[in-house]
Amino acid sequence: MSGPQKRAHYIQADMHRILCRKETCLAILGVAAALFFSVGNVQDFEGSVIQTFLFATYNVGFLLSFVFCALPYGTAYCEELENHYIRYSVIRGNLRNYVASKTVTIFFSAVSVMTLGCILFALLLSCFSSLPWLDGNTYESIVRHSGYLPLASQKQYIAWVGAYGLQWGIYAGCLALAASYASLYISNRLLVLAMPALVHQAIVELGTDTFRQYAPFDPLVVFNAQYHLFGSDWKMLSWAFGIGAGLSAAIGAASYFRMKKRM
Repeated sequence: MSGPQKRAHYIQADMHRILCRKETCLAILGVAAALFFSVGNVQDFEGSVIQTFLFATYNVGFLLSFVFCALPYGTAYCEELENHYIRYSVIRGNLRNYVASKTVTIFFSAVSVMTLGCILFALLLSCFSSLPWLDGNTYESIVRHSGYLPLASQKQYIAWVGAYGLQWGIYAGCLALAASYASLYISNRLLVLAMPALVHQAIVELGTDTFRQYAPFDPLVVFNAQYHLFGSDWKMLSWAFGIGAGLSAAIGAASYFRMKKRM
């Protein structure tokens, strides 16, 4: 079996495990719950579904959603080191393919959880409230400076929420990978799962006077469709994916070298 075939086999096995894990469903529910928690008071459920959704993503409770995005597979390394499954996996291929598969799977699972969790929140809010999907003021705000205007204009509201969640999901994927890397040093799983929120807060605080001064490198701008970076949906999303891919590759490489020392 060639190198690419081995890598594809690893990824296929990991994806199957993700789909079968109860943690994946719990994480999606957790993201939706975190958004409801972030809204807070009943009085804040006003205007429209999308306005309430945007309000939730701006509040501090949204941090919890990053934690839930790491739940499905963010602790994969420490779990497989504990039960020695990693040795069996590496024997079937090699460590490089093993880490590459884990990097792809952790990232993909976090992106999927954030996207589906945001959609679930919007659907639940629409079903169990009298709020319209979009109000005039929020629509005008989207027209002025937000992304994915064609979806909102065509009343594809679920797709709009999904695209918005996808962009934040790329960031959540990077944070989940950071948690997986931390798990190679930290044995406490609760602390590992809390790492996405801690890393995010560190980025917000420590980056204020450095890279966050430049919008194309500020995570709160790059991964937030409200800012409509470059004035183009495709450029904005491509840049977010590019930044996410670069960070994922860097964290994956760091995980590989750390794994070599642990094996």
